[in-house]
Amino acid sequence: MRYSTTQDRESSTASDIVNNCSQYELESIIKRCKLFVNHSDDSNAELISKAICKARQTEVISTTTQLRQILFNVFPNLSNRDQYRKVMKVFMALRITVNDELLILDKFLEKDPINLLAANGSMVVLTFHSSEDKIVSDHFRRWQRRKYGEQVFKKVITPSELELNENPASASAKLRAFVRFQ
Repeated sequence: MRYSTTQDRESSTASDIVNNCSQYELESIIKRCKLFVNHSDDSNAELISKAICKARQTEVISTTTQLRQILFNVFPNLSNRDQYRKVMKVFMALRITVNDELLILDKFLEKDPINLLAANGSMVVLTFHSSEDKIVSDHFRRWQRRKYGEQVFKKVITPSELELNENPASASAKLRAFVRFQ
């Protein structure tokens, strides 16, 4: 669950987070990534964090299989498909946290990389969850206010029904583009 091939001694692993964070910290990680969208899902974050903390009292959670089973047990009455979706959201939250993905994206866009583009050059960003999209959207609006250029599309581009039928994994994808003025 790490992009880097070299192990950075200062950064946490998913195992560190799952086995050492408090229940509140785990719950915050899940909520912060905005992977669950409504109030009942906030309580899901609490249920998930409680289940992880309870399970690790018995043994260290050292494999993804162990974690997956703990998470499946939180939602025993859901269909396999719905259980899988909730579990994948937790794994995504852990990956985002381990890799500092949102912070890195924000820092990159904060440096105004639009200035590196040639006149009339475009920057296109494809995001896969709402937290990423909000960061990109905020920076594109900031650049537009500063008169660096303009957003190419008035609304975010999402997959068509045809694309969704051919590629269900594209469901969460959002595309934004920004063109630099001359």
